[in-house]
Amino acid sequence: MPARSPVLLVKTHAFGDALLCTPAVRELVGSKKAEFWVLTGDSAADVWERFPGINKVFVAPVPPSGTCGSLRLTRWSVRNRRFLKNVKETIVFQGSPAIRRWVRYLTGAPMRSSGGEPLGKWESVFPMPETEFAGKSFSRTAGVTPDDWRPVFPVRKSEIEWASKLRLPQTLFAIAPGGGKNPRDTVLEKRWFPDRFAIIIDRLSAAGFNIVLVGGKDDIKIAEETSNSAGRQ
Repeated sequence: MPARSPVLLVKTHAFGDALLCTPAVRELVGSKKAEFWVLTGDSAADVWERFPGINKVFVAPVPPSGTCGSLRLTRWSVRNRRFLKNVKETIVFQGSPAIRRWVRYLTGAPMRSSGGEPLGKWESVFPMPETEFAGKSFSRTAGVTPDDWRPVFPVRKSEIEWASKLRLPQTLFAIAPGGGKNPRDTVLEKRWFPDRFAIIIDRLSAAGFNIVLVGGKDDIKIAEETSNSAGRQ
């Protein structure tokens, strides 16, 4: 049993959505004397594992895929429920009724969520309007008002050391032309067109910046298309 009953913050997907939560969480962690735990999935785990002020991160196999995925999530839930029952309050930055019921099963604690309608007397909801900036909606769910809306994603010392060994030129601007994919979803409709990235590259180059394209193995093709389009606009 922990010395202080923790507050559980829940954001199970996806990386970009988790980043939009971080201004609210930064404000919450800084204003409330409590221990903070996070329940997340693989897609957003890296956001929370490096976040300052988070005491523990639970990475669940969500969302489940097929029968095997559901069985894996069930085993995970049974194994971790005994720890999560220590939670005194949950803040769920999601509206999914299934996620909210699952979190209630895990903790049994009162809940604030981004849901539309309360699932019980134990829940207070703060709906997310479709046209509203998601970060603002998340801050309302958390009950805070950030002064700074910039996402929180600290760079680790090991990453700085790795980057320093690359000996890249100064006045550098990094562009990631990939996107639209994460460990959970592939929505390439969200990906910007290479020729539009190329316009940005040309303007930055004209302003004296050195450009580097970054991404994973799956982004090589679009990076090449972007690079080939630069200088043609």
